Amino acid sequence: MNLSKELIRFARSFFPEISLAVIERNQLEISNCMTDRQKDLERKDGYMTYMKLDKNGVITLYMSKIQ
Repeated sequence: MNLSKELIRFARSFFPEISLAVIERNQLEISNCMTDRQKDLERKDGYMTYMKLDKNGVITLYMSKIQ
């Protein structure tokens, strides 16, 4: 398992109880969310990328309008 502390910290900012195994399985989605959120902040268009974790431990990315 080669997970950076930054990736783990980012994943747990969304899902505090997420296990390392689930982080590893969803490493690509988490990494993409990190990158996309940085772009979202720079773009300032009112949308932000978020992650949703389902009951099977699968993360899906989605965009939402900032409230």
